[in-house]
Amino acid sequence: NTTVPYEVGWTDMTTYWPNAQYEESDPNYDSFWIHEWSKHGTCTGLSQYDYFSGTINLLKQFGTPALITNNVGGSVSASDLRTYYGGSTKVALQCNSGNYINGVYTCWSQVNGKPTAQIVCPSDVQKEDTCSGSTVFISSFK
Repeated sequence: NTTVPYEVGWTDMTTYWPNAQYEESDPNYDSFWIHEWSKHGTCTGLSQYDYFSGTINLLKQFGTPALITNNVGGSVSASDLRTYYGGSTKVALQCNSGNYINGVYTCWSQVNGKPTAQIVCPSDVQKEDTCSGSTVFISSFK
């Protein structure tokens, strides 16, 4: 029996921040969100609700870039993708095997605990960039 995680809403979480590793009916489905909160959310100073709802609101506002959606199953220039996200100092691309994209970290200023503008990421976040190739492959999950 699955419960709504973090009071944000199951539908928003599964739509905008899905766990691609498990089926929604799997009892481990929320393990991804637990990891995201414990690794990234707890250091923001935000409540769980504000962390997850703020992230989802950013996703709703900005969506997934056409550079990614138009190239699912193909590849794009890693440099072009970093440029799209504000430049290499404002994004850390996450890749498996150096060039299979599986995540994007961006950094944001906050006003009253809400993200407001993208900023240069601290060096420890920039070091999280694991896309070492000049090309990034965008896998399809279907």
